[in-house]
Amino acid sequence: MTAIKHALQRDIFTPSDERLLSIVNVCKAGKKKKNCFLCATVTTERPVQVKVVKVKKSDKGDLYKRQLAWELRDLTEVDAKDANKENPEFDLHFEKVYRWVASSTAEKNTFISCIWKLNQRYLRKKLEFVNVSPQLLEELPKAEESVPSGESQSVSGGDEEVLDDYQELSTREEQDIESMMEVCEYAISNAEAFAEKLSRELQVLDGVSQLISMAMQEGLIQEWVNAGAG
Repeated sequence: MTAIKHALQRDIFTPSDERLLSIVNVCKAGKKKKNCFLCATVTTERPVQVKVVKVKKSDKGDLYKRQLAWELRDLTEVDAKDANKENPEFDLHFEKVYRWVASSTAEKNTFISCIWKLNQRYLRKKLEFVNVSPQLLEELPKAEESVPSGESQSVSGGDEEVLDDYQELSTREEQDIESMMEVCEYAISNAEAFAEKLSRELQVLDGVSQLISMAMQEGLIQEWVNAGAG
């Protein structure tokens, strides 16, 4: 999922000045073969806009395309179906009810928790969370309470870690990491080659040691024979 999230950020959301904060792999209830992703995003421009974006994999290749987007302010209810038992189903109430089945309950819960935090931080609107475990609806610290969507607020502050720890790598950082990986791979390759060479040399030394030992034993035996003959 981390690789997919990085690819979606790079290919879909970075070009539109958005940050991907949470993702859940879903299919429509009753249509399990057509998987897609629901993404919780915020804009990097002021004022901050919070959206739920539906992304679908292209029929050809591994490309993804943006299919639908809803403003979080238009969301009126999140129904998790069951607060106590494992259940991957959930509903999102926008202009109509969208029924989803997540690939796992854990993914669903993480996504719902992110929606809660985004609403608390940026909108603070009346949004009903039904059949949701109270543990997923933690109050944000006062320093991170709501910022009205019409006010100037950048999402690049350090307190954004509350929502997500993902940060897109810059081109320079990607190059540095690639260089570091090349060095590591080269070092590992050299270490493996050295280990093989050392193993071969130890085998040779072991063979030499055995020959020396045998020669010494033969020499002692010969001395005993000579001593007996004398």
